[in-house]
Parts: sequence; C-alpha cells; structure tokens
Amino acid sequence: LGDAVDEAAARTGRELGAEAGPGDLASFTRVLTEQGFEPRVEGETVLLSNCPFDALAKAHTALVCGLNRAFVQGVADGLGCDVTACLEPEPGLCCVKARVSSG
Repeated sequence: LGDAVDEAAARTGRELGAEAGPGDLASFTRVLTEQGFEPRVEGETVLLSNCPFDALAKAHTALVCGLNRAFVQGVADGLGCDVTACLEPEPGLCCVKARVSSG
C-alpha cells in the first residue's frame, strides 16, 4: 500500500511540476505553495512550514510522510529542478525538507 501511495503521489507531483513552467526554485516553491505546504527557502534548503495532511499524519506518520516526500520529489522531477526531497522531521515543520543540489 505504501509503495502504491508513494508512486501515485510522485506521479501527481511530476504532472503538476511539468505544467508549472521553468524548472527553477521559484516555480518549485510556487507549486508547493499552491498545494498548501508553505515553503520557505533558507540557504540551499526549502523548508515546508505546513503539512497539508497534519491531522492524518498524527495517526499514520510513516504513510503520510512518505507520501509527502514522494510528492515533493515528483514536483522537482517534473520541473527538472535539481532538488532532493528528504525526510528530516523537525518540530513545527513538515517532515520533508528539499535540498538544492550544489553541483
């Protein structure tokens, strides 16, 4: 079930990313904003100030956090944006952080 959810989330993210325009960080954060994540860029990291599925994540953390990571990576992939989505839980933020590749 987890793999199917992650693949569906990644596919949806890729589709939204591919429709979003240029593959830059501004387009990446715009798509995430439109989906309710409240991204903010700090250096080479995009922090997500909100989890759109916070209530569900409290009961099904691994499933929802995996879905979020797959979706965020899918958006980056669809845009062709050089970003890697990672699970890095931190109080007050979504469990996903997106790191801009420096190479």
